[in-house]
Amino acid sequence: MSTSITPTQLGLELFREANGLPITEFFSKEVGFKKNNYIINLAGNYGLLGHRIINACMYIAKPSVLETPEFIVDLDYFKWLASYESNNISHLRAEFSKVRQSAFKVDFLDTPKDNADGGEVSLITKFLIRGNKVMFALEPSLRKAIAIPDQFTFISLRITNRFSSEYASRLYERLRAMKYRGDSGWMTVEQFRVITNTTEQKAYDEYKSLRRRVIDPAITQINAVSDIYVKLHTRRGDGGFISELRFEISDNENCDLNQVLDEAFPPALYTTLRKEFQLDDSTISELNQKYTAAAVLEKVEFARYRIANRSPGEQEIKYPGKYLLSIIDKDLALTEKEKRRSAPKKVPVPEIGQDAVQGEATNPEIQATQTKAQGLLDSMSDADRAEALRLFAESGLFRAIKRTRRKADPSNLDDPMVRSAFNEFLASTQS
Repeated sequence: MSTSITPTQLGLELFREANGLPITEFFSKEVGFKKNNYIINLAGNYGLLGHRIINACMYIAKPSVLETPEFIVDLDYFKWLASYESNNISHLRAEFSKVRQSAFKVDFLDTPKDNADGGEVSLITKFLIRGNKVMFALEPSLRKAIAIPDQFTFISLRITNRFSSEYASRLYERLRAMKYRGDSGWMTVEQFRVITNTTEQKAYDEYKSLRRRVIDPAITQINAVSDIYVKLHTRRGDGGFISELRFEISDNENCDLNQVLDEAFPPALYTTLRKEFQLDDSTISELNQKYTAAAVLEKVEFARYRIANRSPGEQEIKYPGKYLLSIIDKDLALTEKEKRRSAPKKVPVPEIGQDAVQGEATNPEIQATQTKAQGLLDSMSDADRAEALRLFAESGLFRAIKRTRRKADPSNLDDPMVRSAFNEFLASTQS
């Protein structure tokens, strides 16, 4: 792990490896990034190509956006990322201009309609296409949100570029961000129109028209080409008219480009690697490309145990990050005796607020997650707890554990890895 490979460098290698094959037909490897949910929730006046331009720019910029004010890449590479196969560069420039000029409305679905929260911001502040190069810059106030998102969703360009409908593309990313919950929650028809950028189109003021020309086609395309399967539920308001929508979200088992959701490390693990082990973003990105969250968490537990249980006279470990990387490189694991010593004691009713993994209590952010999760669990009925465990068993967090430990039981909260993942899942459902 002496050499860090950023997603941008990896993307260039994949572009060369594709050798002219469209990104949507590139089956051998994933091409994607962790997109801040705040950015996903931005609604602006741009079309399908504009949406692809935004994702291409963010994919390129994310690894070094904090240090790099402007980005320059080959035009052919950018066109590949945006699935733009035309040689009409004037059209590409015009769509770039629409994105730059868009005043993105910051919309929060979970805020009351009369709440004053919100605002406007431009994501791409300038761009230039000249010769075989593309140059662009992103809004400085958003750079940290792009580089180190508090809440994010892994976006696969192989999947998002398959959409031919702007409505399907916009709706997919919003629902993909909510997949861990199993549904979108109830939203008003007006909120749905903000998501799909149809608020100014009078033809869709009537629900029947909106359903026929926007909602149903978007759902059909999402179910046909993406990694999620969506089912619509409606609710009537005063007067008997449809006033609210809810989208049930599950895995699409028929998708030929299914990605691994947990390629995006859970926020708690990212915080552990960043703060406790002091690894930089490029190193974490490399780990993210090579290993599952569960595999890295297992090595974190190993490092913590060995650091806390040094033999008499053994030299102090001054650089935990380097030590952790060496453990991962050598694929070291605790012995059975060490596992028994490190395992939590059995208790009749497990308290998930206790240390889910040794050392987590020293991390205030992880401790806050544990406390929040415990409070939520305490307030649940038996039926709600059972449902939470069922949803957790189907989540990407638990699937990551299953890939390395096939006999893992999602209801066994005595297991430190399972309990830590459940904490993160439960807290995230209420974020």
